[in-house]
Amino acid sequence: MALTNKQLQSLLERYQQRTASIRSASVDSLIQETSSQKEARIRHLLKPENYAEFFDYYFGVGSSLPLSDHPSAPFHVDIYKDLYHKDFLTLFNLIFRGGAKSTHGNLGYPFALKQSHKARFFLVVGANEVRAAMLLQDLQLQLEHNRRIIDDFGPQKSYGNWADGQFETLDHCTFMSLGIDQPARGLRANGVRLEYVSIDDIEDPKRAMNTDLCQEYANKVTGDIQGAFSLTSERTIINNNYFVEGGFISELLKRKGFDMRRIDTRHNNIIRHPLSHLYQINLTDKYYTDISPDSTDWHPSWDRFSREYCLRKVESLKNDKATLSNEYYNTPVKLGKLFKPSMIHWIKPLPLEQYDLIIDFWDFSYSAKGDTKAMARIGCKASRLTLLDIFCRNCDIEVALQECFSSGKEVLKHNPSYLPLYDANVAQQAIYTPILADAATRYHASIIPQPTHNSTDKYTKISITLGSALISGQLFFSEKILDHPDWNEASHQLFSFEKGSKTHDDFPDALAEAIGNARANYSAEYTGSSFRPIIGTRKRKSKY
Repeated sequence: MALTNKQLQSLLERYQQRTASIRSASVDSLIQETSSQKEARIRHLLKPENYAEFFDYYFGVGSSLPLSDHPSAPFHVDIYKDLYHKDFLTLFNLIFRGGAKSTHGNLGYPFALKQSHKARFFLVVGANEVRAAMLLQDLQLQLEHNRRIIDDFGPQKSYGNWADGQFETLDHCTFMSLGIDQPARGLRANGVRLEYVSIDDIEDPKRAMNTDLCQEYANKVTGDIQGAFSLTSERTIINNNYFVEGGFISELLKRKGFDMRRIDTRHNNIIRHPLSHLYQINLTDKYYTDISPDSTDWHPSWDRFSREYCLRKVESLKNDKATLSNEYYNTPVKLGKLFKPSMIHWIKPLPLEQYDLIIDFWDFSYSAKGDTKAMARIGCKASRLTLLDIFCRNCDIEVALQECFSSGKEVLKHNPSYLPLYDANVAQQAIYTPILADAATRYHASIIPQPTHNSTDKYTKISITLGSALISGQLFFSEKILDHPDWNEASHQLFSFEKGSKTHDDFPDALAEAIGNARANYSAEYTGSSFRPIIGTRKRKSKY
């Protein structure tokens, strides 16, 4: 489908504005040097290990009209070195939002490969024809009007135009653009077949829901596009961030030998197979739950972004963790797939002394850098279970122990029917028993949480136990929890929970365990005019 007159006019105006800017700016940036100095500088810049200097001189922070306001990152250089040295390579450039993946993939890398005589026929593929035309326009704009390029390598453009989807340079290199929906079979120019393709930001959440369409796009890449490569160069780079599971990117990754279900995307990953490489780079080298102003063991992945910026970004998106995780940490989070906010019934809680039984369930985890420590407190009254209090933090165990015993003592002041439990198998009991006993002494507690362990598959346990309690209307949430400082993280875990998700699930697990133990230790009989509570003892399996 050709560009409409309106689309073409808008792109022409964009091109004219940028042409004037780059032409005037780059003239004043030319370096005064001798011919031998120029030749030595160019040879230096074209070395693959010096790609950062190359990009920054022609397009980046060192140029007069920079496309980036900071020197290139080490991972930008590493990606180019892979492309330079590997003639046959599919490279997944899965970089966080703002990581300049498209700028390098569509402009810096192809120009450097062209001047290094590594490829002659370049294709950029966009989400649609307009987007593809914009990508090609940006490339032609630089080749035709960047005075630094012209001064070092001579005039570039020969004939053709971005508006027609193709142009050629005086050194017989071809640049073409296509929308992902446009035909791509049998690509050839000047007797040369395709040698470099950049597939840019094709993924879309709505498209990802259409399995057939994702398969069709993946078939197009691995069949039509990669099937059009020459015999000497097959370089493919896929520029995206990994923000949705089961979509186009997932399908391509799977076909190239990467199973994202087995990769911890919460941390940076660089994985190299013989013919396919994966660069998965997040905003910081640790997941957002593992960074804080006080910790020094994390760093921004690109020093363009300060620690303060990263912390501010996390804080600004603390109520939108799906966007934070999806866009900046390549860890897809879907909200509301199993548990939805509309399923929660908020009520004003009873005074503590009016509950027939109160149960705490704790998941202490092992370290502050691991899973979150979580607790759910359930109040039982008649046939109703009410979530009264929560704990959900990535913290040291001492913080959790202090909360456990201090809040437990407060419950006992009002209600002696109190049963605190914690998750531990036999081996974990040996670790936690002395820790809890010591903490009880230090906090002057009269009751110590008792160990229990449910070996049921976690997804099955949470989905069935918690799901049935919500759907049946048995479980209610105290409205006080809305103001709890831990509710933001707890609700994020609850609404993000799904099979195979990489989001922490410690709170939904603690809540499901609290519900299960409440059901096991408490029931209410209806006598015709009122409910009669029945509180039983926990049954232990006989060793015989």
